[in-house]
Amino acid sequence: MAFETISSKLLVSFIIISLGFFLSKLVEKILLAVYRKKHGANLEKPNIAKYVVYLVNIFTIIIALSFLQIDFNFNTFVGFYRYAPVILSSILVFILVVLIVQFIFFIVKQFLKRAGLISLVNEYGKEHLLEIFLDILKILLYITFGLIALQIANVDISAITYFLSYVLYPVLILLLLFIFIGLKDPMVNLFSGFFLKYYRFFRKGEYIQVDEKLMKITEINTQGVVMNVTDGIYYFMPHKEVFNKGFYFKKVVTKIDTLEKIKEKYVAQHPSYCGPASASMILKIFGFDYSQEEIGKLAGTIVRKDENMAAGTKPEDIIKSVKELTKEKVLGVWIDSEKIYNLREELKSWLKDGGLAIVDYKKNVLFPNAKRAHYSVCLEVIGDELLLLDPSSKSGGVYYADYKRVYSGMDTFSELLQGKRGYMVFAPDGSAAFQRIKDGLIYFKPDFYDVVTKELKEKLNKIKERSKFDAILPEKVKKFLDEESKKDKISRVWKPHVEKK
Repeated sequence: MAFETISSKLLVSFIIISLGFFLSKLVEKILLAVYRKKHGANLEKPNIAKYVVYLVNIFTIIIALSFLQIDFNFNTFVGFYRYAPVILSSILVFILVVLIVQFIFFIVKQFLKRAGLISLVNEYGKEHLLEIFLDILKILLYITFGLIALQIANVDISAITYFLSYVLYPVLILLLLFIFIGLKDPMVNLFSGFFLKYYRFFRKGEYIQVDEKLMKITEINTQGVVMNVTDGIYYFMPHKEVFNKGFYFKKVVTKIDTLEKIKEKYVAQHPSYCGPASASMILKIFGFDYSQEEIGKLAGTIVRKDENMAAGTKPEDIIKSVKELTKEKVLGVWIDSEKIYNLREELKSWLKDGGLAIVDYKKNVLFPNAKRAHYSVCLEVIGDELLLLDPSSKSGGVYYADYKRVYSGMDTFSELLQGKRGYMVFAPDGSAAFQRIKDGLIYFKPDFYDVVTKELKEKLNKIKERSKFDAILPEKVKKFLDEESKKDKISRVWKPHVEKK
């Protein structure tokens, strides 16, 4: 009976506090309406309304306390002190629940922001529906974690779960249904955008045809696609319309997947013309027909006349020549070894975006008997190996080479450049790589790149220097390594047979 009396007191006190809170809000709204009707609509909340709210809440709590009829004597405080750990634990659990809910809610809001849903909903003028959805989500989180906390504390929650199952949850589900109907258009647009991005039908810089109009994509955002119709005129189409209307898309094909196709593009270089010959092969793949002589003449290729002179073609001159010959339909960029973070990943990125690369490296890292540096075209990256198309008539052709060896050959000083070597990237108009070059997005850094990696590679290259390694080797091991070091460090696919004139 005593337990039932306490429960009744607690229930009635809760009802008194709830009614008092409701009454304070009601009085506040009435006073606010009267005040604004008298003094104008665009006024701040009057102070009298605030005072009334405070007074009503104070009197409500006094009434609730008087109804509870607690005798505050010494024994009461002693009893309260005994329950202090329980009370403190309850407060801490409450704070923990609030913190967990706030943390999850923060993650959800960040996800919605990054996914573009918040800006998308604002564009459609449905931000109030999103706010209601977030409020309902917060309520559900509080209920869920609150019930978990009560269950851990061995509190009987059967009555609460009954109320939630048959009253609150149906109401919340109904509200969520109305919100979903209200957000249908922006949600359909958002998921259409996710679908188009996932399958990567098109990318920035490529061409698509919609409603018999061929347009170049200049931007892809959360709402839709921005396309360039003519100079200075742009057309915006929501993802939903692009998805529903259908479209033709043009892909720039730079990958040649058979040896016979590669042979068709092969150009055997003239002496000191490895750069122009490599550029000529790339242009052939892109659908242009310019010889190494044309490129070399425009680029000012220096032909070696004696062993001590610096010869060849500077990367920036090759890039300018290609740009001029193709009337800016093919753009190029030079990336020296100081700005390379991961050669393999960078080349894969460029190739995936429709570009092709010309690597500049000391050739003796692949061919130990070679004495000079060399340009070769990178066609593909498979595992740790680069598929190279080498214009050399003696040791060139098509072969696989380890990217680490190629990089170590890049990370060397060039007399012609008066700096370190690197690689060039060329991309045709209509490719994502072309747009990257145009936008200046030429450097690539993996998300998990370790700054020490490059320094570590330099140290390893120094350790491998012959002068430091010879002294500690047994004679038989030294002889074996000498024989191995004279072998080519490549996996050859095809070697050209060029007749001498």
